[in-house]
Amino acid sequence: MSAVEPGQIRRKRLLESEASYRVVAVAADLVEVEVVEAPGLKPGQRFSFTHDAVAEMDLDGAPSLVLHLPPSSNDPDDVRRGEGGHDPVGEQPGEADSG
Repeated sequence: MSAVEPGQIRRKRLLESEASYRVVAVAADLVEVEVVEAPGLKPGQRFSFTHDAVAEMDLDGAPSLVLHLPPSSNDPDDVRRGEGGHDPVGEQPGEADSG
C-alpha cells in the first residue's frame, strides 16, 4: 500500500469495470474523494472512503494537476504543413503583418 495524498488519482478495478477517483482530503481514518470517472456516477461527485480502502486502490501516476496546453508551434505536423508560427493572444491571423 502506498501513502494516500491529496491530488492523487486512485483507480479501483472490480469485475469488468474501473473507477477513478481524485483524492481531495485525507483525515485520520477517512479520505474524501471526487469521482473522475466511474460507471453510474457523475464526475465531481464526492464520497468518503476509509483510509485503508483508498490505500488499496491502484495509484495512477503523479498527483493530478492537469494543464491543457495548445499544440506546440514546433509540432512536426504543423511545421510540415507550414502552419506553425506566431499567434499572440488577441491578434487575428494577418494583423501582425498589416503594419
